[in-house]
Amino acid sequence: MDNQQGASKGVAAMAANDVPPARLLRINREIAEFNADPPPGIFIAPEEHDITKINAIVMGPKGTPLEGGFFHFSVQYIDRYPLEPPKVRFMTTDAGRVQFNEHIDKSGNICLSTLNTFGSTWSPAQSLSSLLLSIQSLLCDVHKFEDEAASECLESILQHETIRVAVCDTVEACLQDNSPFAQTLKDSVLKKFTDLYEMYEGVVISRLHLTGTQMNDPAGFNLGTYQFEKLLARLQELKQKVVEKNEAAATKVDT
Repeated sequence: MDNQQGASKGVAAMAANDVPPARLLRINREIAEFNADPPPGIFIAPEEHDITKINAIVMGPKGTPLEGGFFHFSVQYIDRYPLEPPKVRFMTTDAGRVQFNEHIDKSGNICLSTLNTFGSTWSPAQSLSSLLLSIQSLLCDVHKFEDEAASECLESILQHETIRVAVCDTVEACLQDNSPFAQTLKDSVLKKFTDLYEMYEGVVISRLHLTGTQMNDPAGFNLGTYQFEKLLARLQELKQKVVEKNEAAATKVDT
């Protein structure tokens, strides 16, 4: 996979003069182990000039309202690593306007025992792979209300915001020249978007009847109205842009 090759190449090229050799060796090993056996639906890329900073895309788990979303997490190895876990922040918040999980707030703070932010289960035996798998598992935890109508409402809201923010916004960012993501992450996101496009479109079409109605958040927050018709048009536009980008890349290779 491109993610593996690109990340491995980047690791080899990075200088980290201010990182103690033992910690640098540990970080390099964890990245190499991740790339040798990447967990499904998780992609990583170290910062170009700082191996202690990792950008990770964790896809929303299948069978949940977050399915197919591209959720961005920033991982920072700290001075006391591996005695203490890395610092991890959730970045897919639409500038603090969206909350996808009750354990992750709108500021990107994550309540997770593996991170020692909700209990303390971290141990030096854990790794980047196990940490990201714990985060992916956390995304499976969607709150269920005793009132079935409230649960259905929350599911509709999460699907809407997943498509709007975690799919469309992320794909748009990956199509930009000044994208915050490394090329390996952009390639992974755009490929998955193409592979899952029919699923995204199906979710939106199934909810078109809600367009213009109020998002009745069970928690009582005013989230505005559903815009599934706009999301459908946006998905279709992004699909065309990805097709054109791929065609341009193929033409460039041929010439």
